[in-house]
Amino acid sequence: MEEDFGKELDELKKDRSESVKRNRKKKNIRHSPSQVNLNPEARYLVYSAVGVFALVVVLVLFSGGKREMSAGDYHSIKAKLGDLENSVIKLEGTDQKIAHLESQVKMLERSLSKLTRPVASTTKKRTYHEVRRGETLSRIAQKYGISVEKLCRLNKITPKTVIRPGQRLLISSGG
Repeated sequence: MEEDFGKELDELKKDRSESVKRNRKKKNIRHSPSQVNLNPEARYLVYSAVGVFALVVVLVLFSGGKREMSAGDYHSIKAKLGDLENSVIKLEGTDQKIAHLESQVKMLERSLSKLTRPVASTTKKRTYHEVRRGETLSRIAQKYGISVEKLCRLNKITPKTVIRPGQRLLISSGG
């Protein structure tokens, strides 16, 4: 009797293994450690499901010694195993979708960073003032809304420098 159960269990494992392979081919899912990268929540669910399945198998194998497994028990285990397989396949698909979405987010971030880069300022023309008779550095600075110090710095002069009519003073460097 135990041999019959062992054979049935081996058959069930073989059926499930082939079923998983078919489902993966249909959904183009490859089983590779580098591709299956489940988040902690999904990993917990998978480990829980595997643990429950292992517990059910152990209980069935060791409960009652030589007790024969009924067809109902067999089908119940088979159904639970199918549910576990489907859950794992869904989790793998979800993980692939998450990876795809993450790559799209990275692409969007790169595009956004290109859009938000500061645009090189267009070169402004330098502004000059031609000194007229009677003008002083302070009046010229006041007229253009800048300080005397800035006016002197732009023209490489000091506040005590004498300016003459016709002299051109730089007011704005254009940058």
